[in-house]
Amino acid sequence: MKLRREKKGALASKHFLPRRKLENRKRVPDIVKPRFRAVRILALLLWLLFLGTVGYVLFASPFLMIDRVTSGGGETATREKIEEFFWKETDGRFWKLFPRRNFFFFQPHAFEKQVLHRYPQIRQIRVEKRFPGEVRIGLEERQAMMLWCTKGPCFLLDEQGQVHDARVLEENVPEAVAVYTIVDQSGLPVAFEQDIVPHTFIEHAFLWQRLLPEHIGISIQREMSTPSRFADELRLRTPEGLEIWVSAERDPEAALQALSLFFAQEMPKDEALQKLRYIDLRTEERIYYAPKEPTPETSPQEAEKEQQPDKKKEQKKE
Repeated sequence: MKLRREKKGALASKHFLPRRKLENRKRVPDIVKPRFRAVRILALLLWLLFLGTVGYVLFASPFLMIDRVTSGGGETATREKIEEFFWKETDGRFWKLFPRRNFFFFQPHAFEKQVLHRYPQIRQIRVEKRFPGEVRIGLEERQAMMLWCTKGPCFLLDEQGQVHDARVLEENVPEAVAVYTIVDQSGLPVAFEQDIVPHTFIEHAFLWQRLLPEHIGISIQREMSTPSRFADELRLRTPEGLEIWVSAERDPEAALQALSLFFAQEMPKDEALQKLRYIDLRTEERIYYAPKEPTPETSPQEAEKEQQPDKKKEQKKE
């Protein structure tokens, strides 16, 4: 049997077929072609129907819609707010076709970022999807928050010393969360997402707010101050007006021991609260303090002048 090399286009090159098979291929009747076209069209329709059914089941069917949300951790009021926020954010459709509440369209990481931005009292959140239609949310709340105020608006300060928009605090922070304030007396401007102080500075601020009332018995106002964000210095203030200057680089436990010795040996605590202007605990093994400036007493003539308007008012009333 003679073999003939096929021309280019019929089959791949370098293939050799018998001459009879090539002639039989050319003699295929034309009746087969219309049947083959009908089979292809039918198969295409079946594939389209199959893909449409699968797409409906995956992206539009109620079977894969999220209909249960369970949350844990945090206060009950906070969990209710987060669940309400979930139903609000997943309401509607993408491109007016696909529901946002679909199991595959819902993105847990994107929802976590939205919650952390809207509710700053939440330190950490974890969102998980459970097939076919359940979402589980785990929360960890902050017990206290810090504001950084300079000349102008105040900013929210996180544990890493990074500033964020503080306008979300107006509506979304419960009363149980303590909000402290640090006033920058230098008035240096800040920008969002800027690291202005190290995380140890924030840790010391929270520690002093907790340790002074617990170990010394001194109540501290929630508003603190610092000469500059580069000073690593905090100035705490009591309701009596006494300022306690501390360093963010010094161990708070050692400074508290020194303050306890000062009250025991140098000046009683109650007397210091009334007579001193500040106590400086920034230096190790030394304590500096200064008395309050005496207030000038009013003369008897000034006192009579202050009482004269009151007499006139009484005469008018009579």
